[in-house]
Amino acid sequence: LAATTYVGYSLEGWWTGPDGTGSRVTPSTLLTATADHTLYAKWTANAYTVSFDAAGGTVLPPSKTATFDAAYGELPTPARTGHTFGGWWTGAGGTGSRVTATTPVSTASDHTLFAKWSVDTYTVTFNAQGGTVGSGAGTMTYGQPYGELPTPARTNYTFHGWWTEPNGAGSEITA
Repeated sequence: LAATTYVGYSLEGWWTGPDGTGSRVTPSTLLTATADHTLYAKWTANAYTVSFDAAGGTVLPPSKTATFDAAYGELPTPARTGHTFGGWWTGAGGTGSRVTATTPVSTASDHTLFAKWSVDTYTVTFNAQGGTVGSGAGTMTYGQPYGELPTPARTNYTFHGWWTEPNGAGSEITA
């Protein structure tokens, strides 16, 4: 019988009716038809392993099975401190195409999806504890240096730096 291929599918055999209906025909099946006729290929979509590259974050499960031409289905949500998840993509760093739970699987092999992240920013408030500070708040980016910090003024006091807790407790914060 004819050999044929269909990307993402496995040939399950030849049949006398569409989609595997009628009778299965094998190389040893006797020809009993008395007219020209058509045999129909029966195809089964292949299943592939999809791995998840969390790109510096963590993800569970690290992989799943997905069926060609079917929707990916539920995708895990990774975590990464100081970052916001921006979806799964076919290329590293958010390149390629975005993949969601409803995206049909179109890669006919085991493949990897990559997490896209954006770095979080935070408002940092400067509490001068009885003094005055020119700028009472600033926007800071996770994982980056604070940069130049304001110097507060308080009569009869010497400024000794910024701390994560009141009265010089906690950790000292520097530029």
